[in-house]
Amino acid sequence: MTDRLGKRYIHVGNLHSFLGTVQCRLMMYFIKIFLCILCTVSMGIAPFWALPVMAAGTSTTGHVTATLSPTAFLTIPARLIIPSVHVNASIDTLGITRTGNMAAPDNFSDAGWYKYSAQPGAIGNAIIDGHYESGTNAKKVPIPGVFKNLHTIQMGDDIEVLSANGTAHYFTVVSVTLMSKDASMAPVMASNSTSRLVLITCAGTWLPQQGTFSQRLIVTAVLA
Repeated sequence: MTDRLGKRYIHVGNLHSFLGTVQCRLMMYFIKIFLCILCTVSMGIAPFWALPVMAAGTSTTGHVTATLSPTAFLTIPARLIIPSVHVNASIDTLGITRTGNMAAPDNFSDAGWYKYSAQPGAIGNAIIDGHYESGTNAKKVPIPGVFKNLHTIQMGDDIEVLSANGTAHYFTVVSVTLMSKDASMAPVMASNSTSRLVLITCAGTWLPQQGTFSQRLIVTAVLA
């Protein structure tokens, strides 16, 4: 009995020693966290929980943005439906290329929402682009893009944009415009006080040396 009790006393002692070590390590861990926060604040850097949420019309890149919030991913556009031109496509979220231009989808079947524009249904221009086709050369047959038939769209046609959370926004086409590929896109990108949807794709003649088409087709629609 004495040996067994002695062993039990030893085990209890080991347990107390172990708990003391854990408590000490936890204390050191919290001290390190406190010192990191103190250094961060003293350097003028706000801790992560104090960082502001970006509001509509602001951007660290100087571009017009949609409202960003912890639930913003639920309201980004996910699907584009244009019955009159047989479009029913997924929408990717796109930014800016290394050359400073608005990016385009990396495939020919999807459309792309420019993430520095407004979200569909919000105030401002929600910009969605897509390919017309892949272009042609002596060895390649052109691949039709998601906006292959966009040039046939008519004033008054309906456009539907579904958000990731299932919310539907309906738009009515109010203008169809052709622009030179070299024309400034500033008027298209500019913010405004209404909720508009702007679709952009290529048009005109294929320029093989430049790897693009000569014109841009701009379709503007307003919230129905």
